[in-house]
Amino acid sequence: ANGRRFVVAIERDISERHQMEIELSRERDFRRQVFDLQTTLLAVLAERRIDSCNAAMTRFVGIPGGDDAPGELAAVVSRIVERPGYLDRHGFSEWLSDPQEGSAAPAHLLLRAPRGNGVHTFLVERRRLPAPDTRQLLALTDITELEEKRRGLERLAATDMLTGLLNRARFN
Repeated sequence: ANGRRFVVAIERDISERHQMEIELSRERDFRRQVFDLQTTLLAVLAERRIDSCNAAMTRFVGIPGGDDAPGELAAVVSRIVERPGYLDRHGFSEWLSDPQEGSAAPAHLLLRAPRGNGVHTFLVERRRLPAPDTRQLLALTDITELEEKRRGLERLAATDMLTGLLNRARFN
């Protein structure tokens, strides 16, 4: 009788463990779907390497091997376009290395688009994951359209609509 109870208890434990694994797998799949639905480029960084990233990051940066494949941060750095007022390659590396707890101040970054589709402007944010995890979440939000609209408004504010010449406000 004791042997039978022991076998039943083991079978119950195996069944419960199997059920937990199924639930964990569903939760992981759900989180992956939510992660991949984001249009913001997202990557989890561990020791200056991309530990995992969403589908948007994979498509834009071209990390081979799928969404969960680790990759070198160099894939992002190689697409940086250097212009005054934006993070350059060195500035981006320093910004990522900032030991500040929590999150770093957002910055602007220009990245060359895949397949020659121009240059995109991104708002870049970094947050440390909750302790004891030492990884960081890197989020790049494409603000290209907003930047183009802002530049257009600056042009309108600085030029005469009728003649297209610079107005007085531009000289002050």
